[in-house]
Amino acid sequence: MPLQSLDEDDVSLALAYSTANVTVVLSIQEAFGQTALESPACGTPIVAFNATGLRDIVDRQQNGYLATPYEVDNLTRGILWVLENQNRYALLSQAGRNKAER
Repeated sequence: MPLQSLDEDDVSLALAYSTANVTVVLSIQEAFGQTALESPACGTPIVAFNATGLRDIVDRQQNGYLATPYEVDNLTRGILWVLENQNRYALLSQAGRNKAER
């Protein structure tokens, strides 16, 4: 099987992010989350713990949700918060895309 070109891989990755409803990043230690940067660029909100370098990428309740560190119940609430309201979801998606463009 031939290797895909980088451009095709980028398109496939962007399609995967775009079809997801939310990206949940469960990192306990994270200096910089490439996934958490690419996902909002494709309009997919992030839910992560408020304890790592992801705090620089996710603006709580503006382009995603930062859960209380390592509290699974709060992380679950964040996922539901992102998904339960279509208007809110659209605003989160657009805010994430805008931040990525800046």
